[in-house]
Amino acid sequence: MVLPNFLVVGFQKAGTTSVYHYLAQHPDVFVSPRKELNFFSSIVEQPQIDPRLTSGFTDPEAYGAVFAPGAGRKAIGEASPLYATDPAVPAEIDRLIPDARLIALVRNPVERAYSEYWMRVRDKRERRSFETAIQEEREAAGDRSWRQGTDTYLATGFYARHLEPYWDRFGPDRLACHLFEDLEADPAGVMRDIFRFLDIDPDFVPDTSVRHNASGMAKSRLLRPFMRKTRLSRSVRRMLPRSVGQRALVRVEAWRSRNLTKPPLAPLLRRQLVDLYRPDIEALQQLLGRDLSAWLA
Repeated sequence: MVLPNFLVVGFQKAGTTSVYHYLAQHPDVFVSPRKELNFFSSIVEQPQIDPRLTSGFTDPEAYGAVFAPGAGRKAIGEASPLYATDPAVPAEIDRLIPDARLIALVRNPVERAYSEYWMRVRDKRERRSFETAIQEEREAAGDRSWRQGTDTYLATGFYARHLEPYWDRFGPDRLACHLFEDLEADPAGVMRDIFRFLDIDPDFVPDTSVRHNASGMAKSRLLRPFMRKTRLSRSVRRMLPRSVGQRALVRVEAWRSRNLTKPPLAPLLRRQLVDLYRPDIEALQQLLGRDLSAWLA
């Protein structure tokens, strides 16, 4: 049975989609044809995780079959950002693929939450204002009906809290954490570090010109129906030969990025959210040994 030897475990709206596509270009890498298999979140039912996100298969043999075409590649993996926020996942990874290397991407948590909101607006899954949505999330946080991945924008951004179980179990030798801001500023450099971490040719240069899964609202009302990601659009792309589907995706994503925009976040609300995240950001600084003061500004 072929199983992955690396996983991109999180976080949503922090560059995981872009890294998944950049990794797919490397000749030594095989990634699952479908992003977000969510296999490890499907093994153990977690009441705080939206079950609609974990409806994938739970059979290790079926999971391994996804990676069978990649047999012989040096790096075989998948990307499921849900893993980072599911507390049951680290133990399941350690049980099934104990030698796997893990990659996490983090982003200013205020910007991450706002970006996720506009992604859902783009896909017509959110009609509330951002302020109303996060207020309702905070009010419902103690309610058993509250589900990670459905009713949340803020919960995902407590990175130190989510990463500590990974750090304790796998350590820095097997868990690499990168900043979205670094990926934006120097995508080739970040990918070179990731390739080196995976023990594959670090000198390979992927095409990083396209920013994948951009969020926002269409600059023109006429374009809004074409901006959404739907099951139909994903199914059509998967039916195409992989090379053809990849080229089509790159063109669509480039066009989408040019035609999406979002209004600035209100300064007072931004300050309130920075204060909310401050203790976790300070803890993450210690965990990563990185200066994150820009997130606190």
